[in-house]
Amino acid sequence: MGESIFREQYLDAVACVINAQEAAGLDIVTDGDSRFDLAVGGKSWFFYPIERLGGVRHRDTSRGWMQRHGLRPGRILWEVQEAYQPGVVKNKLTRGPLEYAALWKVAQRLTDRPVKFGANLCAGLASMLWDEFYRDDQTLIYELCDIMNAEFRELAAAGCPLIQVEEPPHHGPHDAARLHRRDLEFLTAAFNRQLVGVGRRDLGAHLLGNPNQQRVYWSRRVTSGRCPICCSSTAT
Repeated sequence: MGESIFREQYLDAVACVINAQEAAGLDIVTDGDSRFDLAVGGKSWFFYPIERLGGVRHRDTSRGWMQRHGLRPGRILWEVQEAYQPGVVKNKLTRGPLEYAALWKVAQRLTDRPVKFGANLCAGLASMLWDEFYRDDQTLIYELCDIMNAEFRELAAAGCPLIQVEEPPHHGPHDAARLHRRDLEFLTAAFNRQLVGVGRRDLGAHLLGNPNQQRVYWSRRVTSGRCPICCSSTAT
């Protein structure tokens, strides 16, 4: 925001997004994720926070990035995710200048309606990192949870009325058919860890609903009439 031209462009963009939502009659509005950099395929949804974390040094696509996620040419997300170059965790992760509270204040000043702020879940962020420091997925995710918790606490203290934590991955792991209850319990613990101390306010979760979930996972994994995640609902 220190650059006047960028600041003017950013404020104009957020104002347009909010104005359109107000004209549509929405009771709760958002900034439209206007903070994201110009990048295709939703990349900045992951990399806005990743590029601002301490301990992430560079990106590298030379070590089987796509194969790590079980994707091959012809899969629905290959063309998108082959362009995602993972951040490499070289040292202990530290909180960087995400500035969620400041970004929310920019949007809230432009409307008298409550502004919701959404941010990526740590399990999703971890999926876009190549870990050379922790060497343990759960430790990495918990470290990210503590960083994001500090950000959410600051956001709540600033007065944000509704915080949305996005994409809990309970229903869409690549090995869904082999998912164990303890894996679900860990994912739930990670979700909750991000929100400790946030206080009494509206909290939301955005769940994956894109074609990837049906075309990539369920068509290959579901072999019976029962959902392989919770075993309590009929798969469709």
